[in-house]
Amino acid sequence: DKLATLKKLLEGAADMDERILNSFKTQQGQKVVINLTDGKKQVAIVDVQGTTITGTEERYVQGATTRTSVSFSVKDLAAEERFRRMGSSDLPEVALIKGVTALKFKDDQLARSYFTKANPILADWFLNYVQRTNSQATAQIRGESIDVNPTSVK
Repeated sequence: DKLATLKKLLEGAADMDERILNSFKTQQGQKVVINLTDGKKQVAIVDVQGTTITGTEERYVQGATTRTSVSFSVKDLAAEERFRRMGSSDLPEVALIKGVTALKFKDDQLARSYFTKANPILADWFLNYVQRTNSQATAQIRGESIDVNPTSVK
């Protein structure tokens, strides 16, 4: 039973990009503000094909409207946009991926909060990983401060 639960969790986590892409499919024909890694854009969503979202960005320049075709993928989304489109953190697979994403962006405290909502089997492993990583970083900092030789400074 635990193995089946774990398998379901990992399958749900593996499908997270698809969940994000589907959130754009429901917005086809709508203008939405999207947080990308290179900034915010207001885009009218035109289509979602494979892993690519295409749309039209309108800009107003000197009283004229210009329309530019834009395309992007899930990897181009800023972390907060990904989190928003993943759905509720009450779902273990969402909490797991949000925790991993928070680790990627080096936010251990946020990662820890998500991992506590994930399946206990994986949550314990990831929480221990965060704790070990923090302990190693603390040891390195202490080691560096011990290595400083104040007599060599003039």
